[in-house]
Amino acid sequence: MPNTIHCALALIRSMVWLYLWAILITTSVQANEPPADEMFAEILSFAHMANATYQTKSAILQTSTTQGYTLTHYGNIPEVEVFYFLATNNATKTQRIAVRGTANVENVLVNLNMQLVADEHIGVRLHQGFARSAEGIYRAIKPHLKSGYRIETTGHSLGGAVALALAMHLDANLLPVTRVITFGQPKLTNAAGAKAYQHLKIIRVVMPRDVIPLVPFLDLTGGLRLPEQPDIYWPLGEEILLLEGKNYARLSEWGSLRRTASFFNEAPSEENLRQHQMQNYLHLIQQKYPGARRVPYQNNVNPLEWFRR
Repeated sequence: MPNTIHCALALIRSMVWLYLWAILITTSVQANEPPADEMFAEILSFAHMANATYQTKSAILQTSTTQGYTLTHYGNIPEVEVFYFLATNNATKTQRIAVRGTANVENVLVNLNMQLVADEHIGVRLHQGFARSAEGIYRAIKPHLKSGYRIETTGHSLGGAVALALAMHLDANLLPVTRVITFGQPKLTNAAGAKAYQHLKIIRVVMPRDVIPLVPFLDLTGGLRLPEQPDIYWPLGEEILLLEGKNYARLSEWGSLRRTASFFNEAPSEENLRQHQMQNYLHLIQQKYPGARRVPYQNNVNPLEWFRR
């Protein structure tokens, strides 16, 4: 048995080397980057909607109206207790779906269900708990979607992961998903899944000390099975890192992986929990708009050091 475990770990290390080098070689700087204030105006609008999912129906109505939308539908997926709402802007022909994050014991169990399973509807492996929630929301909102309208999704924490999985469902069914913006979102899929849906316009807004966007790392529920694709959770979309004051950084998948590595040598703290709160995300985004400044993110950590024991 020790030899089997040693061989499996060696294989995982080799896979990680190959995938990290692939990301390093293929990562490029995005052209035609939008002005910072234009980007943060959009992020702020999505943040208000994501924050509203934790509030009362009247507060959701008010927030939707303030953002130029009307509340079209809202509901709760009973099996997993995941709340969501759908709002519509008839002037821009846009519908936005917001999903609530962790709020109860059922949501915690969804988070803990970390096995990557093949989703037959979208053709990639997804976190089982998030995929189940997204499928339930997809069935519930489908009758309320308007033909010819663009679709956007958003959410915080668990809600962000479900919002991204929901966008994948919509895209797989040829529905026009034009934007996904999430806050403090945990990882959802593996490298193959990230590659298959890299065409989606995704922004993951994160804080430096929020550990939730860095996990899960590995699917350990399947023992030593060796699937066609390694069960390593992979970041999907561009990462906007909220720094102090007006500063922010933009990170590719490679940059996000390097940032993940820096947490392996750090002990958890209350600051990790504080930064994960949606209200703190909203507050820091409001500080940056207008006048946000992009700065380079310095991280000299080698992510492969974690594998050297």
